[in-house]
Amino acid sequence: MSPAPLSPSRELFFPPNGSPDGARGAPPEDGTKRRASMARGESVNGPANPGPTPELIGLADLVISPALQIRTRTDPRLVRQYADAMKRGAIFPPLAAMQLGPKLFLTDGFHRAEAMKLNHETSANVMVLPGGSIEEARCQAGLANLSHGRPLKAKEIREVFRAFVRAGRHRQKGRKGPFKSYREIATELGGRVAHSTIRNWMRRYFRTTWVAMGTGDDAPRAKGGLRDRRTKPDQFLVRETEEALEFVLAGLSGIEDPEARFTILKKVQEIARRLETAGVKEPPF
Repeated sequence: MSPAPLSPSRELFFPPNGSPDGARGAPPEDGTKRRASMARGESVNGPANPGPTPELIGLADLVISPALQIRTRTDPRLVRQYADAMKRGAIFPPLAAMQLGPKLFLTDGFHRAEAMKLNHETSANVMVLPGGSIEEARCQAGLANLSHGRPLKAKEIREVFRAFVRAGRHRQKGRKGPFKSYREIATELGGRVAHSTIRNWMRRYFRTTWVAMGTGDDAPRAKGGLRDRRTKPDQFLVRETEEALEFVLAGLSGIEDPEARFTILKKVQEIARRLETAGVKEPPF
């Protein structure tokens, strides 16, 4: 089955004159100083500039982690469709990334980023979101998928809910505030599932929070619940990389083609070269 046609109101727009000149949207600003301030936790948006503006950022400078993508996989056919549309001059919304320390983690636009790479693009307009946590980045990615793109499957909406709670969005006024009701949470998740489903998911995945919230349709805003545990970006990337390497090692035993093994060997050598260039240090035992 071929991908569903793109919706101009939700995914891309064509410039009035058909020219591809505006395919990347409004002119971006130089965000080097701005991102440095965000990494230090400083405020960068004054009253006259209440929100982020697109910045031209190299695709190689973005951390594009599959673990932050709520969708179960990237659809290669949709990537090609986007790439073809870009060549025809279509205007796509900017990508979005969250500043976590010195790194920029992509939170919205995984298919668009892959399409740009397919077209040999090296940079893109990116909306840089203020620094947060890995949990907040994954939540932001999930909420973005709810608002546009190919509709999420039921299990993907469930993953958005889990990311939503882990980011502390189930509370009022930040991670330490009173609980929102199940109806409020369902509304913030785009109304894709009933509040009763939200309550059942809370009971299944976050039982301590479910008990603290109560079991009614509009649960009381009690104290307690999920502990505030945030993962550091480096810890997240190390865990993800180790899991990927374990997957590679498990698959090597099944590869019988010597030429295929040679191709993999070259890639592993490139990984080793990059690690040595970045600098390594043997941990004490």
